Amino acid sequence: MRQISAGDSKTVPESVFKIYLLRVSTLETRGGGKFELAWKQVPRGSVKRLEDATPIFAEMAAPGTVFEGDWRENAFRAKSQRRKDLNVQAMLGLVNSYTEQLLALQHQYAEWSGLSVLKLNLDGLNARLTEVRESGKGCVLPLGWGAGFLSKISFLDTKDETYRTILGQVGFYAKAIQSGLPFPKTRKIVFLANQPATLAGFVQLEIQ
Repeated sequence: MRQISAGDSKTVPESVFKIYLLRVSTLETRGGGKFELAWKQVPRGSVKRLEDATPIFAEMAAPGTVFEGDWRENAFRAKSQRRKDLNVQAMLGLVNSYTEQLLALQHQYAEWSGLSVLKLNLDGLNARLTEVRESGKGCVLPLGWGAGFLSKISFLDTKDETYRTILGQVGFYAKAIQSGLPFPKTRKIVFLANQPATLAGFVQLEIQ
């Protein structure tokens, strides 16, 4: 990462930010290896009715908002890197490969939960990822609080038994691992037109 420097964004108008409603979805066992959708209610636990779920309100930039900043490639550092093949284009390619795997996991979650609008919007993100890859000018990646646990780890195979054993020893995750359900079993879902519609945090980074 020392090969690149990214500067702060230029000022954007306050009007690009909006207050969005989110609720936390979860999975429950239905039998036969299948799952069903539930919603988190604090402090009760899980409820079936969407309207009974605890609402979360978050200020976020509207889709399509553009933030511009400075990008610098430090050539003198690149020359000293042990991995000569790891240039900026290679780094962007790795990020896109990571995002492809992440979107596949999110798509599987949408299948399990039966959230059809979420599935449709994830298909749109996959299409955008394909366009960005073909352009060779950037990457798609998840950022921030709304993107959840999977955006903050480098190893995405949470089905791996060794991985689950390690997480099971961490107090915060132990109960979820012991349930035997896919991990993580929750997602922060952004509501649009009063429907569970999309996931927060995915951005397109374009270098010009």
